[in-house]
Amino acid sequence: MIIEIFTLDEFDRESVNITEAFRNYGGNGNIKFTKLYRIVSKNNLSYFKKIAEDVLVDEIVENYRIFDETKSGDFKTPLIIDIWFKESVTDICGESVKLAIKDAGIGMVDDVRTAKRFYFFKPDKKALSFIMENYANELIHKVDLKKF
Repeated sequence: MIIEIFTLDEFDRESVNITEAFRNYGGNGNIKFTKLYRIVSKNNLSYFKKIAEDVLVDEIVENYRIFDETKSGDFKTPLIIDIWFKESVTDICGESVKLAIKDAGIGMVDDVRTAKRFYFFKPDKKALSFIMENYANELIHKVDLKKF
């Protein structure tokens, strides 16, 4: 399952800063930034909700949703770019979350991988080059592009 964490709009300076950087790059449109956690475990939905609520989400400024990998997002955008660590690369944040889940008494999970997600609200040819130059490193990241 994937848990997506997004900052509520009134607190989301990160998306605003990314949008400003994109416009300075010559891009057009707004960007929403979220964090993804792919959690591998054979449990039911309530188990993943507990992980989100007890470990991952700051309920004052963030919200979350849980979905399987066949879904892409609730935001209606023409372009989504995800940046995952390659399987051959140690995901330190994922390892920390895995330990935090155990320390919270929720139980062990098989694996946790993290990603950055960028929702582009206007199609723009500069989107991928902006992400590749500013956020992704092809040696360690796998970049997933979804067009709608």
